[in-house]
Amino acid sequence: MRVKILLIVVLTAVCFVTGYFMGIGRGDRQAARERDVYDLDVYPHLLRLAEAGDTNLLESGIRALIVTRYNHYDMHFGSESITDTFFLKNLAYARTVVAQDKSPGPNKSLEPTATAH
Repeated sequence: MRVKILLIVVLTAVCFVTGYFMGIGRGDRQAARERDVYDLDVYPHLLRLAEAGDTNLLESGIRALIVTRYNHYDMHFGSESITDTFFLKNLAYARTVVAQDKSPGPNKSLEPTATAH
């Protein structure tokens, strides 16, 4: 009787552990898919802006990408120590872009600009 109960408990634990790790794998795969879908939505749009020569919208789009990626990185990995000096330089630059984006300067009005047609 005890052997049957022990066997049931062990099998149940194995099922839970297996399900847990399968769920983690699916979550990672779903997150990677969502990131790829987002990138494939944004990057071709930025390339079309560059090809059309619309540097203002291109700069705005790239700034938005930097701000969202920096905020995500800071939220999830901001407390980790970094030894890669190249990445540290880029992270510092991204931090300045985010700081500029948060404080409107003379050319960064919060009001939408009117376009002439």
